[in-house]
Amino acid sequence: MSKENKKSSPVSLSEEEQLEIKNTRKYMLDLLVISVAPAVMACYYHGLRALLLIALGIVSAAVCEKAAAKLYKMKSYLTDLSAVTLGMVIALCLSASSPWWLVVTAVSFAVFAVKMPFGGNVNSMFSPVAAAVAFVSICCREVMFSYPAVGAGLKTAVFGSEDYVAGESVADMLLKGNSIGNSIINYIDILIGNVPGPMGAVCVLALLGGLIYLVIRRPKTAVISLCYFASCAAVALIFPRVTTGRLISVFMELSSGLLFIGGLVMLSNERIAPEKLSARILYGICAGLAVMTVRHISSFEDSTAFVILIMNSAAPLFDKIPKMKLGKKKNEKIEIEIIRDTSTENGGAVNG
Repeated sequence: MSKENKKSSPVSLSEEEQLEIKNTRKYMLDLLVISVAPAVMACYYHGLRALLLIALGIVSAAVCEKAAAKLYKMKSYLTDLSAVTLGMVIALCLSASSPWWLVVTAVSFAVFAVKMPFGGNVNSMFSPVAAAVAFVSICCREVMFSYPAVGAGLKTAVFGSEDYVAGESVADMLLKGNSIGNSIINYIDILIGNVPGPMGAVCVLALLGGLIYLVIRRPKTAVISLCYFASCAAVALIFPRVTTGRLISVFMELSSGLLFIGGLVMLSNERIAPEKLSARILYGICAGLAVMTVRHISSFEDSTAFVILIMNSAAPLFDKIPKMKLGKKKNEKIEIEIIRDTSTENGGAVNG
């Protein structure tokens, strides 16, 4: 085969494409590391079923991405690990009692309707994970927000089966105005994930480990998450949804539903988030305020994914805000200098 044929071969990649795959792989590896601890805890509490759902999510994402690439006539490379990460994170955001078709539906929507049509990994406009969660939350609300009870001797069964035993999540308690009380055991259970909820979003210690890793590896990205959590905590402190104490309100809000994993993985997506540091700070703060506001007025148990999608669409605007302010300051300085120059000239003419 000649050199020209090798260059024109569809298998060969340009230097720009190779660099893009390399950078994407590094970012996805970080997200996978962040997701490992929550996945391990999900398997610990829900056994083989959690592992199978995670595996199904990964395989479905890989198959869907290849099919969508052919459908939309786009390039897709599984070596960048984006499909693996997408399938794994979506599975972690679902209940361990989810039927297999719910995982496949969520992943398929994320790939075919969000990721590939909007430019794949290069020009993402919305978080595919948030879009998938929002989609199944609307279409399959009862299945999406039904979580199996966690405890000794309880087997995680498929939703609707005879062996299925439902449990009450922290997010559902907040929706009803119920509190976890002052028992230290309740706090420990939430910290270690021994409570009903999305199987990869209930272990606070595992998610905190992911946040620390993100701060170390990608501090500029972690700023979004930190500002988001601080904003959520402030609203929970000022406007508690429980009557047993403001600090309990903060603890319950931050550890309920997809609030934590949403801020850690969905909101801080580097391909969607604003570029400037000041814009990222404001982006995180506004996202926290929006999430908590919607939580107070929504009838959904958890509306985090919906708000993150709205914030994703507004992300480019945050980069323009500082530029507008700087432009005004520069114009003001120019006007002041012109006035000074004019006054100096006039003064010189009078003196002459």
